[in-house]
Amino acid sequence: MKIYLLERRDDPSWDEYRSAVVAAHSKKDAALIHPNGHGGEAVDVSRTGSWVSNSKDIRVEYLGEARVNMKRGVLMVNFRAG
Repeated sequence: MKIYLLERRDDPSWDEYRSAVVAAHSKKDAALIHPNGHGGEAVDVSRTGSWVSNSKDIRVEYLGEARVNMKRGVLMVNFRAG
């Protein structure tokens, strides 16, 4: 498992996620994790609302290796509350 930083390529508005730190198997896998905590779900236009509607709109940066027993999912988020 690896740790990644997900950042939006656009400028988020109020009540939207700005970024997230996630544990995932790969860079591609990380881009599919939604910051709302539903770690196993892919980005879906119909339910995003506070996140991007396409995983291509996310910049994914590798941060390092996770602990051996760490589960896939969201570790921390940056939410722009309004």
